[in-house]
Amino acid sequence: MAGHQSLHSSAILILLLLVFLVLSERAESASKRPKPKEGAKCHVGRGNICNHYLSKSGKDLYDCCNSRCINVLGHRAHCGSCQHACRSSEHCCGGKCTNFHTDPNNCGGCGIRCSNGENCEYGICGYGS
Repeated sequence: MAGHQSLHSSAILILLLLVFLVLSERAESASKRPKPKEGAKCHVGRGNICNHYLSKSGKDLYDCCNSRCINVLGHRAHCGSCQHACRSSEHCCGGKCTNFHTDPNNCGGCGIRCSNGENCEYGICGYGS
């Protein structure tokens, strides 16, 4: 019985070691992946250097749009996803189209929040109050 338990424990240990090696190899290959640059040439499909690449800062999410790496979190013509364009009066903040003149969460620029209850007019919090 003791020999059977020892064999079972060895099998579990080997399985855990294999899982660790596979995960380590994946992490290493992901860290060696080239960092995309805005506007770099890319090809949709396997081996794409920029598809769904989230930067370490979390402020850039690259996708391959029209064969170019595009930050879809801040690009007016590809806001949130390829080919999703903001209106001419809007800007792309965090992948969402917003109007800097009226949005109290992005008043005058991305992430500029007005105080509780303040309106955003002409890109200025509390204008005319």
